[in-house]
Amino acid sequence: MWMGKEVKKAERKKTLRRLMVTKYVALSQDLTVEEGIGKWRETVHEARIAYNIYVVDSEGRLEGLLTMRELLAASPQTKLKDIMRKNFAYAYVDSSVEQVASVIIKNDLCAVPLLSRNHKLLGIVSADDILDAMRVESDEDIYRLAGILGLEFRFPAAGLEDLSMMVKSRIPWLIICVIIGVLVSGSVIKKYEDAIAALPLIAVFIPVLMDSGGNIGTQSSTIIVRALALGQMRTSRVAAHFLLADLGAGAIIGFILAVFVAALAALLGVYDLMLLFTLSASMFLIPITAIGIGFVIPYLSYIFKVDPAVTSGPLVTLIADVTALLIYFLMVITLYLPRIG
Repeated sequence: MWMGKEVKKAERKKTLRRLMVTKYVALSQDLTVEEGIGKWRETVHEARIAYNIYVVDSEGRLEGLLTMRELLAASPQTKLKDIMRKNFAYAYVDSSVEQVASVIIKNDLCAVPLLSRNHKLLGIVSADDILDAMRVESDEDIYRLAGILGLEFRFPAAGLEDLSMMVKSRIPWLIICVIIGVLVSGSVIKKYEDAIAALPLIAVFIPVLMDSGGNIGTQSSTIIVRALALGQMRTSRVAAHFLLADLGAGAIIGFILAVFVAALAALLGVYDLMLLFTLSASMFLIPITAIGIGFVIPYLSYIFKVDPAVTSGPLVTLIADVTALLIYFLMVITLYLPRIG
């Protein structure tokens, strides 16, 4: 969640501490294997996960890891510190759920130890619990990307209360988008009404151009929000590299769509080469612009500590739609209308 630095850290800690299990088998590194087996027997009935044995020093810092199989296979008088694995995966208790999930998936773990910043073992968290928490957070992000604010309704709807929640969760953003859309899009169309009156055919292509801008902007923002959630865009340099790569992809997509839309328009009976060129030029620019919008809005939200999932969905679609409309009319009055007199 992007709700301010302090709140975000508090939520991370709260989430992991809620999932953290404090009943596990932790043995001193100075014990022998024989002593360790005895201690294991004394504590195993209380442990949530008993097959992993966490080896700690006198101050509770995690020094190594053993499995029960490794413990039983070792010589009885061997010290645990001599047979423990010192190369092991762990996470800090103030990490995000996504970061812990990444550790679990990367190392194919059933559980991961959670440490304080001075490496004291505070507890463990199981893969099942982390993945359940990730599913809940993913559901929330998906709802927010769609502009749905309330997440408490059941699926499928079971009654009037659920129906009311489904309406209330969607209507705020939709009302905002309708108001802004009418004011902004209406103003743009009104500004260029003379061009539409002079050549009504140009209005035929408005819906497809606007839809293309909105769809591409939404695709881009979805990718950015997910990358931010997974911590894959930690520096401005990484963000700039990603943006340049995405804009390059947008140029390729724009070229393909430009050729495609011109060919379809010709098949439908539009033989005016200048109009086809104007249409193609607009379609080429719209994906590039929409990708920029889809990147900038969630990234700025992240920089200013606002949840990108909340701001990105309907807002990106709306701005990309209006921008597509502006690009089209600018191309029409710049390229097309001067050539036809």
